Amino acid sequence: MSRIMINSAIVAAVLFAALAWPGCSKEYARRPLGKDGPEGQEVRGMVAALRSADATGLEAVLRRQMAGGLTELQAQSLEATLIQLAKAEAVELEALDRFGEDVTRAALRVTSGGASRTVCLLLVRADGRLRWAGRN
Repeated sequence: MSRIMINSAIVAAVLFAALAWPGCSKEYARRPLGKDGPEGQEVRGMVAALRSADATGLEAVLRRQMAGGLTELQAQSLEATLIQLAKAEAVELEALDRFGEDVTRAALRVTSGGASRTVCLLLVRADGRLRWAGRN
């Protein structure tokens, strides 16, 4: 009998997810943004500010660019990622996407030690400008 109840619960959960999916997909639909549009220019400016800051100025740039409301662990993780961007040999914006109205994702090509990798970071708009919110 417990097997039937478990299977019924699984079926109900799957049906609920299937029915709810279309509603969520509209609200959080992915919309590509141009790398050269206003958001792309803003992200490249943020990266340039990180990379041009000296050791004493980097902390101020981080505070200015990071979103508020992060937990201590989230803030530490994001700060470590942004410091990696600041110290990388090269950072290039590969793609920019919007999810819903509030979240933007930047795909950055980061080169360090001769090796390149893509790092995706989420941004939110606060006080009229984009702010780093975390890794994706």
